[in-house]
Amino acid sequence: MYTERENTIGHPKGSEWRKWDLHIHSPASSGFSGDYDEVVNQIIESDCAVIGINDYCTIEGFKELCKRFCGNKTLLPVIEFRMSNTLANRRNPQAGERINFHVIFNPAIGTSIIENFVKSIEFKDTNGRDSLIANVQNKEDLLKVSVDYFDILKRLEANSDLRGNYLVWLPYDEYGGIDEIDPESSYIKPAMINKANLIGSSRKKQIEFFLWKDDRFSKEKFKGWFRYPKCCIKGSDSKNCKYPIGRLMNERSEPTDKYCWIKADPTFYGLQQLVHEPDERVRIQAEKPEEKISYLVIDKIRFVDSSGEQLFPSDYIPLSHNLTTIIGGKSTGKSLLLYHMAKTIDSQETYTRTMDEELGIGGFDFDKNPSFDFEIIWRDGESMLLRNGGEHERKVLYIPQGYLNRLSEKNVKGKEAINKFVLDILLQDTDLKSKYEEHLKYVKEVSAAIQSGIVELFSIKQEMEQLREDTRDVGEQRGLERYIKQLREEIESTLKTSPGTSQEDREEYGELVNKKEALNAQISDLEEDKRTIDNCRQCMLSLASDIKSVLIDHHDRLHSHDVRKRFLEEFQAVESFGSVIEASQDVLDKEMEAKIKQLGEELKQLEVKLKPLFVMFSAQAQLKKKEDAVTQEQQKLNTILRLQKSLDFMNNEFSLKCTGITNLYGYPQSQDQKSVRIRWIIGHLNL
Repeated sequence: MYTERENTIGHPKGSEWRKWDLHIHSPASSGFSGDYDEVVNQIIESDCAVIGINDYCTIEGFKELCKRFCGNKTLLPVIEFRMSNTLANRRNPQAGERINFHVIFNPAIGTSIIENFVKSIEFKDTNGRDSLIANVQNKEDLLKVSVDYFDILKRLEANSDLRGNYLVWLPYDEYGGIDEIDPESSYIKPAMINKANLIGSSRKKQIEFFLWKDDRFSKEKFKGWFRYPKCCIKGSDSKNCKYPIGRLMNERSEPTDKYCWIKADPTFYGLQQLVHEPDERVRIQAEKPEEKISYLVIDKIRFVDSSGEQLFPSDYIPLSHNLTTIIGGKSTGKSLLLYHMAKTIDSQETYTRTMDEELGIGGFDFDKNPSFDFEIIWRDGESMLLRNGGEHERKVLYIPQGYLNRLSEKNVKGKEAINKFVLDILLQDTDLKSKYEEHLKYVKEVSAAIQSGIVELFSIKQEMEQLREDTRDVGEQRGLERYIKQLREEIESTLKTSPGTSQEDREEYGELVNKKEALNAQISDLEEDKRTIDNCRQCMLSLASDIKSVLIDHHDRLHSHDVRKRFLEEFQAVESFGSVIEASQDVLDKEMEAKIKQLGEELKQLEVKLKPLFVMFSAQAQLKKKEDAVTQEQQKLNTILRLQKSLDFMNNEFSLKCTGITNLYGYPQSQDQKSVRIRWIIGHLNL
């Protein structure tokens, strides 16, 4: 059984964007189609977090659904009233417009208080006699009740139980709203709008108008009409148990792909926050606002303490996908928490910030205890543990407390002078100076032979680091694969729910989209191959130039005239290396360009076939956005795979070069001494 207490359940992540529908009717409203059990199923199947049970002059529907519904969604009691007040407009200046308004109540105050208030409301019956809503016996007659707007608001404020526990919602663009009223005319009723907390509209111009963003009017004029900006919300106005709750209606009472998104805890108190921040907390649109890629968002964190001493709590700490502020007194663990978050994700980043000889500020050593660990769960489900080494593919920027101060205070440019000073001190020792000079002599003797190898090794290392950085900048493979799978499932869901389309239409659409992705992948591979071949050309031309220089250099060293002549004759092919390389690439380029052009034509033909199918689906914009997202994320994934392949190749080349450089060090020592020296040199080269 659903209880009102569940409406105040805690939400530790703070405000999040959720779908709200505060305007659905129940069988307690006249003209509703369906029974209560069907409405319960309708609520369960909905993906709205908050649903307002909105009936005419009664709370019976809310009470009955609270008895039957068991779930984690919030139900709010909403009463819809028909005004006895009328507003004149240009089309009908005499009779004016009949207006409905809604009162949203805080369920925590109890249904009996709300019910007693509603039943005590006075109105004029059809015969013009004074009556009470309590005297109305059926829902058809409740629909005919009209009340004075200002009198209801006065009664609400006079009731100490209700004061501060209700919100007035005045529709503007739906049936019974004040859409016809021109704010520039004398027909506008600013007092009515001033008394409302929320406005009902899904139209952009009206939303901007009530937020004081309409450039036609000054702030002073807006303030004259209503004291402060007001946000616009919208409900489905569902009167049928088969209607998809949350989806807003169009002018033909058909469901659209738009929803009312509210950034707040799913409670009445969360809804109240809209009054104070009207511009930041509501969006009327199809997609969830501010949605972030799942593999870039930390979902929750926790300390893992298996010592049994309960040094740290083991509960997960959920994090918002937006800014999270850690608040606490001095020495309460704020820096400790951030340090272990950063170290779990990227231990090298943490080491750089905390252990640097000049700028480091020191870290924490809890992880020396084998019973201590730290866990990070990302939104895509990926789990990271501190014990796994912090060598993950995801990135974090860690700036510990005090680091920036030290960075600004230290003379970083003076590091070379400090190094020279320390070396001069050390060389005052005769034995150490002798060993140092011996080492310098050795390095000088072998440097000529190994210089090119070292330069190349550095180049490979830098290229490897760049490949790793490029890979991390693009994203993380598992996260991308999960996100692409998620998008494809959402696309499939959108296709299945599009009215007027057959299974054959969806299968044909899916087949064409797959072919399109395959063609895009082939084109991408060919363009990457072109870049690779061009890089190869440049390398070979450079080598050809070097070979030619070597040839000329050695030719000039020859003494015999006959030998010099024969030398050039035998190596004359070297002269044509450059032209052969250029010609070969030109052939390959033409072949690949032709293939890319052919694939491009096939792609155009696919687009032509896709267009009529695409038009058939109702959520065209949403579908296209997701298809474009799949293409974009797939390109990222393809890039990562290519970068990883290049990195594997460079790793192998790096190992071979290391072995080659090691073999160059023919220092006259024992093998053990030689190995120690090589490890020392490689270590000091940061390899």
